[in-house]
Amino acid sequence: MEIKSLFKRVVIDLVVVLAAALLIIGSLAGYVWIKERPQRAESRKRAETILADVTAQRNGLIALGEVNLDPSNLTLADLQQKLHQPSMKKAGSQNTTRLGWACGQAQCSIWAFFLVPFGQEISPDLNPAALIVMSPPFGDFHNVAVGGVHLGDTVEELVKTCQKRGYGLRSGYHRISWNEDWNLVWGDVNGKIGLMTFLNEKMLKDAEVHGNGNHSDLVSIRKGDAK
Repeated sequence: MEIKSLFKRVVIDLVVVLAAALLIIGSLAGYVWIKERPQRAESRKRAETILADVTAQRNGLIALGEVNLDPSNLTLADLQQKLHQPSMKKAGSQNTTRLGWACGQAQCSIWAFFLVPFGQEISPDLNPAALIVMSPPFGDFHNVAVGGVHLGDTVEELVKTCQKRGYGLRSGYHRISWNEDWNLVWGDVNGKIGLMTFLNEKMLKDAEVHGNGNHSDLVSIRKGDAK
């Protein structure tokens, strides 16, 4: 009887200790939850901002309809005709201006870089030094193309498109010639093109020769990708 009573008491003591431990853990968890509430709210706010930005870019690309920009005769006037007025205008690196289309609050899916100091007027017949087109996550934007290369094309299709033009020479990692003046640098996910950067090599080289090599990160991109 005493053993039975002792066993019963031990069980009760264990239950009390376990309950106390759970209470302490629950209190600590509750304290951490309350303490970290501002951080969670801030993280949620950042996530909502990013999602809104991506959604705006997606909607902007879809609203463009079928677009195929031709780098060989691309000017600001041509961009405005096919993409309408830019949604964003920002200073690039030194002495450059970048115009954006299909934009959210912070980022755009299409950027055109001009070798014009920010704040100065860009002539409608001026060619961009570079054109960047990127696909937001979770979407198919095959309606947007540059030089015959569509967002969502395979790398093989990209190479064939450039080779059909009589070019397509690989000159670096993910870099290929599009024509005598323009090179194409791309990024892909699972073999599908999600980023295209067209670089006006002739214009950038002329800028270096005339002592304007600090125009932008575009020169460093050109040098870096050529390695």
